[in-house]
Amino acid sequence: ARNQISELKLNHKKAELSFLKSQISPHFLFNTLNTFYSELIENQPNTARDIHKLSELLRFVTYESGDEFIDLRKELSFIRDYIYFYEKRYENELSLNFKVEGEVADQTIASLVFMHFIENVFKHGVLNDQYDPVSIVIKIDDRAISIRTHNKMEATTKYMDSGIGAENLKRRLDSIYGDRYELDYGAS
Repeated sequence: ARNQISELKLNHKKAELSFLKSQISPHFLFNTLNTFYSELIENQPNTARDIHKLSELLRFVTYESGDEFIDLRKELSFIRDYIYFYEKRYENELSLNFKVEGEVADQTIASLVFMHFIENVFKHGVLNDQYDPVSIVIKIDDRAISIRTHNKMEATTKYMDSGIGAENLKRRLDSIYGDRYELDYGAS
């Protein structure tokens, strides 16, 4: 009987926690960030701008990245904001060359597809080697949009071109683009 009572109390606490979590909606989060932004814009404009960037990044992930295709401009803006927060985190220690080559017009791409590669760079790469900086190049031309990343690997990281993330990406690209894409992982 004691075990049943303890289990019921535990289940009740879990239900309360689940209810509280469900109450923190994205709308509440964005309103709170907007309040912080408004309070700080006059006296701490840099912090206020960072809060605004964070809000835009979260808004993109919450509302826009669920679409199968996304405007290339929005995707690039998200990538720039994502990189910006790594630059803030690493201060002057981040060695990164990020370039977008070509003309951004009204192109669309599969949403967040480039983030697979960018996240891997930041997750597994050596980010502070000035002699072997991280490189992220997005090229746009009449026929294709491509991303090429290069990074030195952490000594403890073993290079793998397979895994759940890579396999999921390949399946997603297959379903969206069929045979109209190329995917190449390689260690150089």
